[in-house]
Amino acid sequence: MKDITPSPSEIEASKTPKGGWTKQQLAAWGVEWPPVKGWKRRLIQRWHEEQKQKHKQQAQEEKRERRNMTMEQEWQRYKALVYPGGLSRIQHDETRKAFMAGSGAMFVKMMEHAKLPEDQAHEAMKASEKDLFRELSLYATKPEARK
Repeated sequence: MKDITPSPSEIEASKTPKGGWTKQQLAAWGVEWPPVKGWKRRLIQRWHEEQKQKHKQQAQEEKRERRNMTMEQEWQRYKALVYPGGLSRIQHDETRKAFMAGSGAMFVKMMEHAKLPEDQAHEAMKASEKDLFRELSLYATKPEARK
């Protein structure tokens, strides 16, 4: 029975002075005795898979939580992520205005699409997504695009 899945660094840190692992330590990790060749690789792979699943679950939970967030809550989340050291009052006010203006522009675009017949709305949204992704990518990678 596997009680815990150690990280790669925890595996290395658990070596005995002779450079191996004890039967008890391997048992705690769910590795049978005597260990079969490749046990360490499989254990590390299991840890990575568990980490990936954990991150996926966290992202899903965050997505569920964000569905009910107000724009003010979204702004507070953005501000905490992007400016963890805080902002001066002027920077705060100007950045908040820009955040809300961008949110408003996206809302207007979404509402325009919502008024279209379903097949046209779907195509318009796909085109808008591509345009938006291209524009944001350009902004993020090309300083001259920020003017």
